[in-house]
Amino acid sequence: MRTQILMPILLTVDAALVLIGLFLKQDVWFSMTCYWFVLLLKNISDVMDENSRRR
Repeated sequence: MRTQILMPILLTVDAALVLIGLFLKQDVWFSMTCYWFVLLLKNISDVMDENSRRR
């Protein structure tokens, strides 16, 4: 349950950091990589949660 609340917050914060970095014309590869990693973890968590609810 915690991940369902925490992951969207992390994604929002990371997306804001990427956007700010792009406006400041800075290198945002690390932030973008972190965003995609958190998104991957969220999707895996959602799939595992859905599978556990079906049982």
